[in-house]
Amino acid sequence: MRFLFVCTGNTCRSPIAERLARRLYPEHEWQSAGVMPLYELQPLSARVITEAGGSAEGFSGQDVHDLDLSQFDHVILIGETARNHSGPLPEGVGQHIWYIFDPYNAIGTDEERLEIYREAREEILSHLEELASELGLEKASAG
Repeated sequence: MRFLFVCTGNTCRSPIAERLARRLYPEHEWQSAGVMPLYELQPLSARVITEAGGSAEGFSGQDVHDLDLSQFDHVILIGETARNHSGPLPEGVGQHIWYIFDPYNAIGTDEERLEIYREAREEILSHLEELASELGLEKASAG
């Protein structure tokens, strides 16, 4: 199956989801995009991805409006902005909406901001587990 995660800037939530899904469910194709992409991964996003065993290597942001959404089986819209600005999905494409605070907007010390990114990551992992259960996806075996 082919999946697309969409958030606002494609710098935090959708790349975290994409990279962790790739690690956990590698038999499927995972991509991410933004409705207003900034085209680079936030350093704290890369950090929380690698902390969870994923890889941030080679990430390249993309604009959801440049993609043919009919090529995906499921599109996961993360947050209100993605839901409101991604446009209608083609018939037959599964739509999922996740409401997760955008850590890009986090304020505070570096450690406080990192903790907010970690909280977003944990929420994403929880949603991924629910999605996998709903769709019958099997996790990669450890090792």
